Order: sequence, then structure tokens, then C-alpha cells
Amino acid sequence: MTISCLIVEDQAPAQRVLARYIDDLPHLELAGTCGSAFEAMAFLYDRQIDLMFLDLNLPRLGGFDFLRTLARPPNVIVTTAYPQHALEGFDLAVIDYLVKPISFDRFIRAVDRLRTPASSDVAAPEKSNENSSREIFVKVDGEIRRLALVDILFVRAEGDYVTIVTQSAKLFVPGPLTRWEQRLPAQQFVRIHKSYMVNLMHITRIAGSTVVTGAGGLPIGRRYREQLMQRLS
Repeated sequence: MTISCLIVEDQAPAQRVLARYIDDLPHLELAGTCGSAFEAMAFLYDRQIDLMFLDLNLPRLGGFDFLRTLARPPNVIVTTAYPQHALEGFDLAVIDYLVKPISFDRFIRAVDRLRTPASSDVAAPEKSNENSSREIFVKVDGEIRRLALVDILFVRAEGDYVTIVTQSAKLFVPGPLTRWEQRLPAQQFVRIHKSYMVNLMHITRIAGSTVVTGAGGLPIGRRYREQLMQRLS
């Protein structure tokens, strides 16, 4: 599968390096290059891409501020000369963080973290375990922790935070549930209530208006029931 890429970078030398690296990998395709966040906004309005290489030091509107304006951002690999902002990048669910000057081998490792784009076709969880070994990084108590998606039972909204319930812990992490709905793969997670997302792999049964998992029962909201039933059929 070809991964379509967008470069958002205001420096011509850095644009050329990234374009050359993209051209050297047969599974990548350069869809466009933008010199500012505003050019990128216009580009993304008309086209959908799989992966954006995003510089942070952009004119007028910085990379992270631009990323926060996107309701459904593509997968993002940050490219910057400022490694001290990596923690903020994890909060925004970026795929990886490349510090300039970027070597080709480090570029390849970053892209390999994506190999299955988030925009790929949705498959029922029992028919594909492609995402079951995937991991994400979450910020907990000022630390960045690695978390396997297969270990997550469900996610519960807590205002501007969520509680991620795993088989062994409860993690209180920043970000509203809508952001986590975008971040977690749709192949594996489904919204069942205004306050809950559940890992389809851990549903044991549906009892009336309740989803039963290994951690107990979760409510099914009326507006989400049909979507849930379609995913389980």
C-alpha cells in the first residue's frame, strides 16, 4: 500500500532532504509540499493524506498550534531542530519526532512506525489482529509510558482527561474522549456512549443496554447502539 505524504516546512533545504527521502522509499508518495501552516490548511481542505511531515518553526502559526486546529489530522511525524518539545508532541499523538539534521536511517525507522496508515480500510477485529500488537505512548504523571493497545479494556471520559482502564491498571491521562477516539484505531475501538469507548477484543457479551467486559459492565448509549451492532455483526 502506498502512503501519501505531505511536507510542511518553510526551509527549502529541509524540503529537498525530505522529498529525496520520500522518493527513495517505494511505499511512500509525495502528495505536496507547503511552506506554511496556512498553505497546509488549504491543501488538506481539498485532499486527504496518510502522513504529514511537520516542522514546528513555521511562520505566523507554529506546527503544534496548526496541528491543534485540525479536527481530524493525518498521521504526523514532527521534524524540528528543537528536541525539547518532544513531550508536547506525544500529547498530540504524533507518530515520531525527528531532530534535524535527519539521517536517512532514522527517517526510515520513523516511517516504519506507520506502515499501516490510520486511514486504511476498517476490518472486523475477529478477522484481523493487525493492530493487536501496536503500542501508543501516553503521558501519566509527567512521564511518557508505552502502552500496548491490546491491554486496554476501555476508555472513560473525565472532562478534559480520560481514564484508560487496562487489565492491570487505571491511567488518568490528558485529552478529551474525542481526541482519543481519533487516536485509537477504529479497527479495534468503538464509541458506545458519550463517556465510553471499548476495545472490541474484550467484549464478552451484550446484555440489554450493557456491554460486558472483563472489567464489568459498561452502558450503551442509544445513539451509539446501531454502530456497535454493525461492528459486531
